[in-house]
Amino acid sequence: MIIFLIKNSFLHINLVSDALDDFLDSTNDDPSIEELYELDILEIEEIRKNSSLLPNSYLFQRLEPFLLPFYEKLKEK
Repeated sequence: MIIFLIKNSFLHINLVSDALDDFLDSTNDDPSIEELYELDILEIEEIRKNSSLLPNSYLFQRLEPFLLPFYEKLKEK
């Protein structure tokens, strides 16, 4: 299963969890990154359970830089 997030690009659902882990690690390691609140943690756990919620999440803008390395381009035939 995949999620389309950027035109002509997609993200495999099984990679969403890896991107969420990277995001959480960075927020723990870098004090300059905005602190996560309990509601944010709950949102991340909901996305982890159902990756299709990701594109409509209020956290999407903050998560997107961590998703970019996992995007794949559609192969044009």
